[in-house]
Amino acid sequence: MILLGVNIDHVATLRQARYRDEENTFGGFVEPDPAQMAWL
Repeated sequence: MILLGVNIDHVATLRQARYRDEENTFGGFVEPDPAQMAWL
């Protein structure tokens, strides 16, 4: 079985790029959790 690694920095970069033009509202945004992505 081949295991693929998850780059936590890549997940954080996607989160930043997704909402760079959005205004932060009450409750924040729903984003992937880097710690959870590491366990996948």
